[in-house]
Amino acid sequence: QGVTLVNTSKYGFNVEGTALNMTLLRGSIDPDPLPDLGVHTIQYALVVHEAGWSTGNCVAAGEDWNIPVDVISSDFHDGDLPVCHALVGVEPANVRLAALKRSQNGKALVLRLVEVEGKATAVRLSFSEALVGEGANACVADTLERPLDQPVLSVRDGSVAVPIEAYRVLTLRVEG
Repeated sequence: QGVTLVNTSKYGFNVEGTALNMTLLRGSIDPDPLPDLGVHTIQYALVVHEAGWSTGNCVAAGEDWNIPVDVISSDFHDGDLPVCHALVGVEPANVRLAALKRSQNGKALVLRLVEVEGKATAVRLSFSEALVGEGANACVADTLERPLDQPVLSVRDGSVAVPIEAYRVLTLRVEG
């Protein structure tokens, strides 16, 4: 079994033998002359899971703790979408969707993907028809959204697969 410590704001941790330590407040004045002053609210949780961190879904636990789902209410009305609907699906779980936005020129959809467990893999993205239509193409881009000199991938039946290296941040442009 394993245990993961998730929190909302702390960054000082260490493990000594079987002890897991989290620094709650920083009181030194060197090199930063402004230590943690004032009233602090510290939220943390211990998540117990099977096996190691990469198979214990620890990254998802941290994201769930730090980025809760926002509920946006609306009035009751007829609509075309089902009650449960996803705009984008990402598989496998070791690849996380970090950002989804329109490109700077407004002509493409830009996805930022992160492989978080150190496992090179092929990530499969599935898109809602409302987001990406038939005949769309995908290409790997740099962080400024410029396509890289790599093969263009076709989006077929609403999905596309793209390789991602271990621990890599990958930007993908989808157009059409």
